[in-house]
Amino acid sequence: MILEAEGYQLYECEHGQQALNAARSIRPGVINLDLALPDLDGRQLLAAFRADHVVGDIPIVVVSAYADVLTPWERQLADDVVIKPFDLDDLLGRLRRLVPTESEVE
Repeated sequence: MILEAEGYQLYECEHGQQALNAARSIRPGVINLDLALPDLDGRQLLAAFRADHVVGDIPIVVVSAYADVLTPWERQLADDVVIKPFDLDDLLGRLRRLVPTESEVE
C-alpha cells in the first residue's frame, strides 16, 4: 500500500515462474525480488531474469531476509540488495534511484 501511495503500480506474484512470465508480458520498471519463494529458489530466479532476453535489462532489487546467502556473482546480478527488516524510507530511496514514479517524471 505504501509503494502504491508513493506512485508505484504493483504486480504481485507468489511463484517464481509466474513472476518471470508476468515480467515478460508487463515489462515493469523495476523488479523487487524476495529470495524465499515456494516453487523456485530466488537465486535461480535472479539468474533466470538476467539471462532472459526480454527482461534481462530490468533493474532488480533483492529484498530478502536471506540476502546474506547471495554469492558475490549473484550480488552483481542485482541492481541493489535490501536486507529485511529494512527502513521503508531507505527502500523508497533505492527504488527512486532505479526508476522514478510517474509523478517524478512529469
